[in-house]
Amino acid sequence: MAKNYKREGETIDFTAAAATAAGTLVIVGAVACVSLNAVANGAKGVGHCEGVWELPALTAATGAQGAIAYATPAGLITGVSTSNTAIGKFWEPLLNGQTVALVKLNA
Repeated sequence: MAKNYKREGETIDFTAAAATAAGTLVIVGAVACVSLNAVANGAKGVGHCEGVWELPALTAATGAQGAIAYATPAGLITGVSTSNTAIGKFWEPLLNGQTVALVKLNA
């Protein structure tokens, strides 16, 4: 077996830029992850960066199934790219009025 293999890559370590609750979306460079635990401001945390997650959405946002999902600077999911960060794909359609979105991270 190759000796340079390190891990599967399901998680990524991060330093919290603010107090972060478990289940909160965190952007590490260009990698979207969900914090696995509550992390104090400036402390080290671990984020899961694979799979489909239920994340808070802008209530007036929409997104087609399979389309790119974006996070606003406040961490809310939308289908609009302007001033937002691509985090994955909508696993189910996001309809106007929904408060959560199903998103496959980093897809």
